Amino acid sequence: MDKSLGEVFREQTHAKDLTAEDLVKKTGVGTRSLVFQFWAGRTFPPLHKLISMFNLVGMEFHIYVNGQLRKLKLDGRRGLSDAERVLVGDPGEVGLLDGLTPSQGEAILAQANFFREYNARKQSAKPASARRRADAAA
Repeated sequence: MDKSLGEVFREQTHAKDLTAEDLVKKTGVGTRSLVFQFWAGRTFPPLHKLISMFNLVGMEFHIYVNGQLRKLKLDGRRGLSDAERVLVGDPGEVGLLDGLTPSQGEAILAQANFFREYNARKQSAKPASARRRADAAA
């Protein structure tokens, strides 16, 4: 039986030992992806706050799963807890990170620099006019 990402995190005693490969295997998604080691760092904010910070400066937050970068975003519906508002995936392939506590969510934050570099490359690939609009909005 496939598990949700929330179930995978709740089962993991030491989140620092969780890898991207573990995530995709336990959620039933096959992978040949490069494995990133995740780390539960106490210096990082909860996942939903980190995503918000990235969005505020015009950046997207991604996780590398199943050989792809998948965008993490916040669901704007009211009445959901912060952890329940976090979505992962592409349009049409979105799964709720249900019931994650902030400490469990921190397990996927170690690659923040990779995500920042990815977003910087993505931003630099945009036409100059789009970059100026993004800079003006920030």
